[in-house]
Amino acid sequence: MNTLDVAATTRVIHHGMAALLALCVLAGAGSAVHAADDDRPHAGAGPNQRVDAGAKVVMAGNGRVAEGRIVRFVWVQVEGPRVALHNSTRSTASFTAPKVKGITVLKFRLTVTDTRGRKANSVVTVTVVPKTQPTPPAKPST
Repeated sequence: MNTLDVAATTRVIHHGMAALLALCVLAGAGSAVHAADDDRPHAGAGPNQRVDAGAKVVMAGNGRVAEGRIVRFVWVQVEGPRVALHNSTRSTASFTAPKVKGITVLKFRLTVTDTRGRKANSVVTVTVVPKTQPTPPAKPST
């Protein structure tokens, strides 16, 4: 144990904080960071998708936290041609894929907030491909 570990442990115990925190400090900075990270909220924006232009796209997000609960979901488009997002303050949002002339990437960020006001983000990519035009029937030769 070095001088920094002893000083930090003394302050933690002196100020009456939890014994678990004192043990994390004794174990090293990596353990203390890991313990703090486990209590933070986590967001999941769902899998990346590849869709046809004009298709309805559903993005099913989720959030979790060890203590408390997720109280807010917010979807925001961060890349690509703008679309009208429906239910952007719910866990599941949707939109209609825009008409495109070439393969186009849209990105959306989901932010979740827990009961303590802590936030986490996740990004999902939606790749929109142009609808293929049906080939007109060949004209009969005369």
